[in-house]
Amino acid sequence: KQDGKNVPDEKEEIQFKHVTFSYTKNGENTLNDINFIIHPGEKIALVGYNGAGKTTLIKLLMRLYDPVSGEILYGKTDIREYDVHSYRRKMG
Repeated sequence: KQDGKNVPDEKEEIQFKHVTFSYTKNGENTLNDINFIIHPGEKIALVGYNGAGKTTLIKLLMRLYDPVSGEILYGKTDIREYDVHSYRRKMG
């Protein structure tokens, strides 16, 4: 059963727009107001200290978690609108 839109076949940019995330409802934000764009075919590296949020960014990108606020776009569509299984296959 599919829950959401099909992911487009063409490669699209990925955009984090004002993404904030916390692992607990009333806890301190792990990520706060993150903004960046990854263009199709572009290679990036995530570097930083332990606990800086690198793994959290990937978990958000893979839709293992959803942002507390802001949005993650694949093309012009919020990734929460896509069928999660087909979206993860596309990212994998």
